[in-house]
Amino acid sequence: MNKNLFYISIFLVSALIFSCFFPGNNKIENEKKTILSTTVMIDSVLKQIVEDKFSLSVLIEGEIDPHSYQMKKGDVEKLERAELVFANGLSLEHNPSLLYHLKSKKAIFLGDELLKSSPDCIICANSEVDPHIWMDLELMQQVVDRICEKVVQLDEQNTEFYLRNASVLKEEMKSLDLKIKSIMEKVPEHKRYLVSSHDAFNYFVRRYFHQQNEERLFSMQGLSPEAEISLKRMSQVIDFIKEHKVEAIFYEPNLPKDAIWKVIEICKKFDVDVKISPDPLYGDTLGGMSYLEMMEHNATVISKNLRGTEIE
Repeated sequence: MNKNLFYISIFLVSALIFSCFFPGNNKIENEKKTILSTTVMIDSVLKQIVEDKFSLSVLIEGEIDPHSYQMKKGDVEKLERAELVFANGLSLEHNPSLLYHLKSKKAIFLGDELLKSSPDCIICANSEVDPHIWMDLELMQQVVDRICEKVVQLDEQNTEFYLRNASVLKEEMKSLDLKIKSIMEKVPEHKRYLVSSHDAFNYFVRRYFHQQNEERLFSMQGLSPEAEISLKRMSQVIDFIKEHKVEAIFYEPNLPKDAIWKVIEICKKFDVDVKISPDPLYGDTLGGMSYLEMMEHNATVISKNLRGTEIE
């Protein structure tokens, strides 16, 4: 055998053995750290803070209802890959298996931390803690601060970058908060009553309806849309519609409309004219929008239907 060919063969075999024992070494060094969010709402906020500094992933994606989420194949691997995990908390992620893995990863339960620091800002409905904090843009500014704080701890060298992005995002939230208040103020006070698929809008009503001491919201189901609507609940919804002359019921596209159609049918028998909104509200999902886009969409749809006219 040619001596040069022999040495080349030895080199190639050595390189092959080395690559087997140390695969993708450079790739591992350059790979971005992963941050996982349980919901699309948290992920949307996180994207604006970190941009491309981290690899981001979401556990409960698309139009899946987070209240009833069951862990699926690949979720454990997603959690294991994550350097940092953000969860909504306040019992939103209540599936035992999911909760076990989140606690094992020492996830940051954002709503639970709000409850500890500012208990008066968290709503309790029928002795249950309401997890839908994202429906209040003022509360979400506090969530931004907590997310930014944890991201900075993970990547201190880019502290100024994250703080700047968080500040810009909070200003956008403040601006939209004022805009939504203005949109809702166009609805006459006697028409500010909301009937929805499930109890996802308590924080929205408290923040933007400007009536603190009166029930302005009634839903087909409670805080979790998992249970079937009872006859008693249906009767209460109909009484609420009749009492406050509600003209529109709002649906969520990821939830069944059967109960809404049944209520409308019964209302017709009592000569109560109520319709279903032609446009959906998004309670637990984003409908393909960003978080801020979803909030403005909801405000526009609610105002338009309660007023019975298009937004000017």
